[in-house]
Amino acid sequence: MGSDILSYAQGIQVLCTILGKNGISPAQIETETGIQRECLKAADIGLPLESFIRLWKLAIKVTGDPALAIRLSRTYEKDTMHFVATIAMNCRTLADAAGMWARYARLVCDADHVAVKETDRGLTIVYTNNSPEHQNIWIPEHYLSLVVQHARTFTRKDIVPLEVCFQHSDPGYAEEYHRFFKTPVMFEQEENAVYLDRAAANQPIKYRDPYLRRVLEDYADLNLKQVTALDSLEKQVVSLIVEGLPKGEVSIENTARVLHMSRSTLQRKLSRSGTGFKALLEETRQKLCRVYLEQQFRITQIAYLLGYSEPSTFHHAFKRWFGLSPGEYQKGKASVSK
Repeated sequence: MGSDILSYAQGIQVLCTILGKNGISPAQIETETGIQRECLKAADIGLPLESFIRLWKLAIKVTGDPALAIRLSRTYEKDTMHFVATIAMNCRTLADAAGMWARYARLVCDADHVAVKETDRGLTIVYTNNSPEHQNIWIPEHYLSLVVQHARTFTRKDIVPLEVCFQHSDPGYAEEYHRFFKTPVMFEQEENAVYLDRAAANQPIKYRDPYLRRVLEDYADLNLKQVTALDSLEKQVVSLIVEGLPKGEVSIENTARVLHMSRSTLQRKLSRSGTGFKALLEETRQKLCRVYLEQQFRITQIAYLLGYSEPSTFHHAFKRWFGLSPGEYQKGKASVSK
């Protein structure tokens, strides 16, 4: 499933421009990432998400800037925004704009899921990468910084969130987070999220063009219908599993309810595809665990993100997947680093 996930993010062109300014040729980009040179000239072309992630790694390596995902948001202009962002820019308020992103996030990347929640504090905007194989820290960092940067640009106000949260551990450049967001940034959290107070959420947007918005929404609705029509049931279930694991909300009953079918119907349809809910849950957890280990998440944080409330249950699963316990894994990792 992972190789079928495409990204249409304008960040691809922005990163390639940065690489070009640092002396990296299109031929080198193609060799390192698999992104063909002719694709770099096309707007809104769909590229494999795995190639996009390799592009991130290359750009960070070449620039020597681990916080590039945050700094990059400052470089976006109107002509480098995805058309979904242009729809948001033509909404009435920031809350309306967030709703548009949530509605059309799939058109930026197949793995993107955005939820907007109204709370007593104001507005919460949550980003989730629903592909187990493609978890990374750069894309959540980039999207949440873009939320704040666009909010400031669209309103011409210095919007400061109440709080910003990331699922990953502190990567070691906390000062850059605080310099950009100007608010507390929390790590190892349940969600990748930006929290806005009501005053910020209700800020009017200065660049409103209702006609342009309607035209782009019609275009987006047509594209969204085509994209979602191609989704397999298995892909939908995995997406819901990834989204629900950190919240402890994963069950076949909940999944069936979201998909508007009974538990038995969901199990029967998955069985016809040669799988089942328990098998998909196990496979998704294992894939996520492997990626989190590669990104050096703490074992306790991994257990939390995988939805394990009991350490013993996670330890048994870990040993089943990797042939050793979390403690043995950590000892082996420590001995290798010496």
